[in-house]
Amino acid sequence: MKHIYIYVYLTNLYSKKFDVGLILWSIPILLIARAANIFPLVGIVNLRREPNDRVPFNHQIMMWFSGIRGAMAFSLTVDVPTSAKTLLQSTTLITVFVTVVIFGGLTVPTLRWLKIKVGTKDFFLIILILFPDR
Repeated sequence: MKHIYIYVYLTNLYSKKFDVGLILWSIPILLIARAANIFPLVGIVNLRREPNDRVPFNHQIMMWFSGIRGAMAFSLTVDVPTSAKTLLQSTTLITVFVTVVIFGGLTVPTLRWLKIKVGTKDFFLIILILFPDR
C-alpha cells in the first residue's frame, strides 16, 4: 500500500500546481477538524459506557494524533469537477505525505509521552478503535 502512495505522489508531483499558503494552512485545519470529530464523538460514546470502560483522554489524544490520513482524502479529489482539481490534488498529496512522515514518525514517542503501554489491553483497544476490520 505504501508503494502506491509513493508512486502516486511522485508521478503527480511534477505535473501539478502548488500553493504553499494553501498547503501550510491545510495542516492546522486538518488537525482542528480531527479534534472537532474525535473528542465530541468519543465524549458521546463515553456517556453510554460504564465508568471503568470509558475511552481515557490519553487514548483520545492518540486517536486524534494517529487519525486516518490520505487514501480517502486523495480519492475524493480524483473526481472533483472544478478547474482547481490539480491544485486540490497536489495539496492533498503533499499534506498526506507530510502527515504520514511527521505524525507516523512520531507515533511511538507520542505513545510513550501519553504513557500508553504497547502490547497491553490499552494498546489493543486503540488498534481496535482505529482499525475495526482487523
